[in-house]
Amino acid sequence: MTGYGLRYEYGIFSQTIVNGEQVEEPDHWLRNGNVWEIERIEYIQRIKFGGHTERHIDENGHTRFVG
Repeated sequence: MTGYGLRYEYGIFSQTIVNGEQVEEPDHWLRNGNVWEIERIEYIQRIKFGGHTERHIDENGHTRFVG
């Protein structure tokens, strides 16, 4: 069996709900390496992200982000 996945350093986070709001904390999941990875430098691809978000305050005073 062969499986493929995206390998990325950032983007994984742990989350909790505080006062009904999602709160993210970084999850340093690669701090000790990953025993399941086999580096294949000949297949490395750089993936770029773009776009923007806007911060808004809703009618209840909560901060909301719109992308």
